[in-house]
Amino acid sequence: MTKTASKEGIEDISSVSAPRKDRENLNIINTNKEITEKLLAYAIKNPDIVVEDSLLNKVVPVLRKDSHLFDDQDEINLWSSYNALTQLVKPATYFSLTIADGLVEEKNDLNTEYNKLLKILYFWKKSPSTESESIRKCRSELRTVFTYLISTVILYILVQSYCALLTNALTDSGKFLNNWKTQKEVVNNLQKVVNAEKAKAAEVDKLKDEQIYLVLLNKQVAASVQTLVKLTTPIMGSIDFSNWNTNTIQDCDNVMIYKEDHGYYERISTCLAMETQIATSIDTILSGFILPLILGVLGATAFVVRQALDKLKNNSYVPGATGKLSMRLCLGGLLGVISGIFMSTSSTVSMQGFNLSLVMVSLVMGYSIEVAFSLFDGVVERLRGWAESLKKAA
Repeated sequence: MTKTASKEGIEDISSVSAPRKDRENLNIINTNKEITEKLLAYAIKNPDIVVEDSLLNKVVPVLRKDSHLFDDQDEINLWSSYNALTQLVKPATYFSLTIADGLVEEKNDLNTEYNKLLKILYFWKKSPSTESESIRKCRSELRTVFTYLISTVILYILVQSYCALLTNALTDSGKFLNNWKTQKEVVNNLQKVVNAEKAKAAEVDKLKDEQIYLVLLNKQVAASVQTLVKLTTPIMGSIDFSNWNTNTIQDCDNVMIYKEDHGYYERISTCLAMETQIATSIDTILSGFILPLILGVLGATAFVVRQALDKLKNNSYVPGATGKLSMRLCLGGLLGVISGIFMSTSSTVSMQGFNLSLVMVSLVMGYSIEVAFSLFDGVVERLRGWAESLKKAA
């Protein structure tokens, strides 16, 4: 009785599990048919993909057949067709095609190049409430990428423009100060000649002309100091230089008003030396470290944007892993800073408003992170091999 009862129990269990397996198998077949049909439709519409007649003759009857009537051969044909279509539509996938359909609502007006461009840029439209989570994530990711790109470009333009202005101000102030010192010496020598003996009218007139020119140079030096103070104040605002800057500006204003030397000129030359040192330090930090950081992030962002546009064009775009974008941007910035450190040792970086070599290296390092780290890995492997050879020799 026990064996009979157990056999009946086994039969009851198998009779219950069989329909369940059939339902699961039917769901798998229906899902596979849906995916295969979508891949086939995309392959047929794409002029770059050639679908063989043999594949069509095998897949179309299977897709039209009722899933309940499938036999083993039908399932084999369905799975083989699915595999063949997956290879044909690469790099697009069923998931990416679903996202592409969701990103573009207007599918009837995609014939012109203008509408194709709108298809690519359609992500900027606000996500509808009925949109799926994956499509909403794609829109958010694309908005973030393009926002990073625009923000980084604007930040680079602002910092580069500031560096160019600071460099020009430093160059002009140095030139004006040298001219002022030379002219001051000329005036002093003429003054000695005039005071030592009875000066001729021509020498007196020449002294007056040179003094007038010295006054003009005084105002040029004062204007250059004012420019440096105004440029460095926003950066040095956190340091207590407010009183010193105020006094310097006041001395410069006095030079611009008065024609006679009331001691302002000597103080301005001293202040100019200090301002030149501060401005040079700021320019070196910005040009050698901050700009490479921005360029590294810009290169990484440009790579992500180009990759996203390429995937949008071939309908292979899918949302990336959480944090992947941030990690790539951080690595791009790190490689940019490393480039700035290596290239800041050369004299070409210092006092340069625009350094093409540093710009290119930082941008390329941020853009091609994989290439940069493969080079680093190669260097590490060589050093490791060298160290092991030394151990063996010892």
